[in-house]
Amino acid sequence: VIADLTLDDLQSMRIDPADYTLRVGPGSKTTLTYRAWGKFSDGSEKDITSQVEFQLSTARVGNFSDNVFYPAISWGGGTTVYANTTTGMKATTSLTVVYSRAYKGAGIPNSVESDFTKGAATKGIPLQLAYPPDGVLLPPNLMELEVQWLPGAGQTYFQISFTNVGTDIRVYTTCATKIGSGCGYTLSETEWKSVVGALKGYEAAKVMVRGADTAFSSVGESNARDMSVAEEDIMGGLYYWNATPGNIIRYDFGKANQKAKLFYSAGDAKALFCVGCHALSLDGSRMAVGMDMPAPAPLKVIDVSSKATLSKGAANFMAFSPDGKLMIASDGNSMSLHDSDTLAVVKKPLRASG
Repeated sequence: VIADLTLDDLQSMRIDPADYTLRVGPGSKTTLTYRAWGKFSDGSEKDITSQVEFQLSTARVGNFSDNVFYPAISWGGGTTVYANTTTGMKATTSLTVVYSRAYKGAGIPNSVESDFTKGAATKGIPLQLAYPPDGVLLPPNLMELEVQWLPGAGQTYFQISFTNVGTDIRVYTTCATKIGSGCGYTLSETEWKSVVGALKGYEAAKVMVRGADTAFSSVGESNARDMSVAEEDIMGGLYYWNATPGNIIRYDFGKANQKAKLFYSAGDAKALFCVGCHALSLDGSRMAVGMDMPAPAPLKVIDVSSKATLSKGAANFMAFSPDGKLMIASDGNSMSLHDSDTLAVVKKPLRASG
């Protein structure tokens, strides 16, 4: 670098390296040194690094200290690198940081990564990815994610991958959990945290499963599905219907090592054989629960914390107002508005037919 170099005759600039992809992972290079080169009116090209400022179009992927780029350690992505002079001239180039991790389960050969790469040259028997569904948005504190697939004949080793422009996470496993004729694998806490760190609040990743025989003579590939991780955690309870034997189940998010638990049963409701369709108020304090067969079904509004009955009636489908004081219900032919404390009719029909 020439200390007293002036930029009066600077005609153009370029950044080195140009259009670079930096993989961030165990054993990989973790910094990247940039140089700025200027072309002058006399045709010469000189190192002008000391006279430019390096910046990024997005701070997500890392930051500069002088001309050295330091990547983020838990996620990647694409960005534009700018080199700006005090005279207003600038140059740009692209930078892609790829967060790369590989995890190997029990019984997996140490050479599995290179073995899958070799086998991929010969197209094998395709697989069918069954779960997660396409386009799913998951909360960061889901805690457990099981990937499920239907393997091809003769396949023993599998690669589960989560990839986007800044993410390359691979998990190598056998058919860890048998699900009928299919397979399942539940990501470990470490693996899930790695996926969350890379995808949280960022673009969707493609989820795919690849399968190989024990000799890795060929590698079959599944369909790909998009999976996103939300920016914020879900806190509180998720309620869902367990069709057999007809109970309402609650799962608590935001707590480690939680299992789904029975929340409300036919016995709790004093129903004949089941509880089913239900709706929760926005603040989670009350629930409308249908019982037995809808014709319309007997209905109770209960206090969630105590499960005490607040009011009784009949309806097929229900929905609370934002403050929980009112409730829309269907009798199978029309909708009506009710006071949720008493289920007294406020307006019926809610809207005239036609």
